Amino acid sequence: MAINWNWKDKIGELLIKQGDKHFTINVYKCNGLAIFIHEFTNDEGVEQYNVYNFFCDKEHFRRCAKSFNYADEWIELTLWEVPNDFWIILKDLIKRNVKINLIPKETGAA
Repeated sequence: MAINWNWKDKIGELLIKQGDKHFTINVYKCNGLAIFIHEFTNDEGVEQYNVYNFFCDKEHFRRCAKSFNYADEWIELTLWEVPNDFWIILKDLIKRNVKINLIPKETGAA
């Protein structure tokens, strides 16, 4: 399944830690469950992005959650929109003690 998203469909941000650095990962609605994208400007000033993670559907998420610790560096997830199936991710992150912030879209959207 090819994951497709619209840059206008940002629903939140994820704060992660790698080593001693913190990074913000943007969360987008997509034709799957969700896609997590790190957006940055490189040393030459060019805007770039890396796909940090994605989940096609609830079953894909369940397999990933069982087979590896996909969330061990996740610190905080802030969402201003929660698609219906996204609750499966939220429940798992709560079990892993990741801080969850749900903010109404009119106050949180970028």
